[in-house]
Amino acid sequence: AKSNFKDPRPLYHRVQEIPFSSERKRMEVRARPVSGMQCCQAFTDALANKPPSILGSPRSRATSSDGSLYFIKGMPESVLGECKFHTTVDGSATPLTQDSKGIVLDQSRRMASYGLRVLAMSYGPSLDCLTFAGLIGMEDPPRLGVADSVRQLRRGGVKVIMVTGDSKETALAIARRCGIIGDAIEDSSSGDSSGNSLMHDFTTSQRDLEFGATLALSGEEIDAIHPSNLPDSTIGARIFYRVVPRHKLALVRALQSQGEIVAMTGDGVNDALSLKGADIGIAMGRGGTDVAKEASDIVLADDDFATITRAIAEGKGIFFNIRNFLSFQLSTSFAALTMASIATAFGLPSPLNAMQILWINIIMDGPPAQSLGVEPVDEKILRAKPRKADDPIVTRALLARAVSSAALIVYLTLKVFSNELDDGN
Repeated sequence: AKSNFKDPRPLYHRVQEIPFSSERKRMEVRARPVSGMQCCQAFTDALANKPPSILGSPRSRATSSDGSLYFIKGMPESVLGECKFHTTVDGSATPLTQDSKGIVLDQSRRMASYGLRVLAMSYGPSLDCLTFAGLIGMEDPPRLGVADSVRQLRRGGVKVIMVTGDSKETALAIARRCGIIGDAIEDSSSGDSSGNSLMHDFTTSQRDLEFGATLALSGEEIDAIHPSNLPDSTIGARIFYRVVPRHKLALVRALQSQGEIVAMTGDGVNDALSLKGADIGIAMGRGGTDVAKEASDIVLADDDFATITRAIAEGKGIFFNIRNFLSFQLSTSFAALTMASIATAFGLPSPLNAMQILWINIIMDGPPAQSLGVEPVDEKILRAKPRKADDPIVTRALLARAVSSAALIVYLTLKVFSNELDDGN
């Protein structure tokens, strides 16, 4: 947007388009020069340097006869596989050798290691005769607060996994910035939109990237694993790259087979199956498609990952507050019932009259129990490991605590009651 390049789009009329797909990893457009307008000189000069035998090859899969050009962008490996030439500094076309392809791929991996999403660009008169034009790196930095949210989730025993269609180098770099692997890197310039923050602050070394690679699996590696062995093969993995929608659903089922409660976020149509298959499907409210929202259980109105962290904290707080409420209520109820039973069994007058029982139920039980229900979440609770889905609310430990508290209440109350009986009251 800030360059001085001329926009060639007004010079061409779009004739055909093959949209990007997760399987093909690229997008193709065929455009015809607008009648009466001069085409982009760079393309004309480059094509003029190509051998005529290539331009007019009858073996081409899609050679245009009306002067149309094909423009392709996508994953470097996918685009380079169809290229025969590459442009030089002076704009001419030179045959693309295997060594040249290796240099381009090395450069794309280096760019990806900085967390950039790398696209390769090419053009040509046919899909069999393409000229590699160059690489484009786009920065899509994580939102502010994502690293802190991931850190809190990991401390609370939540396993955070990243599933992406990006390259391994890009996935590892972004995962480290988010704190999914290793420690999150503090980015003091996260608010800088000039594009310089990434190069200035991102200092992950190649050694760290190689360490993170042991936690990553590609879509091809997932395909090579037998479905029955996939759960065991993904136990230590935290990053899955170059994946397609079918891989996402396979990963969800593999995690569920290990007894994990799987929550998945997504926003596209391709995420619908895995959102539906997950225990908790979470769709983006602003950027998500209607299909993704319909398939999910929760819709994030603000598209903020930190909202998930707050929701988990709220859920833990509600569950533990319910347990505290039950512990208090059961202890007082057990105490009152025990005292009445003892008095009846030994033929003694009731330790509690009607007004006292009413006082206990309305005044002593109500406000304290309500206070326990809205008590702020303790930090220890937030750091506790997630409970299992079939864990009961009333546990043996809770009953033991309630009974011990009730026993103390009964003992002290009966002692006072006994003293009053001795005094003739």
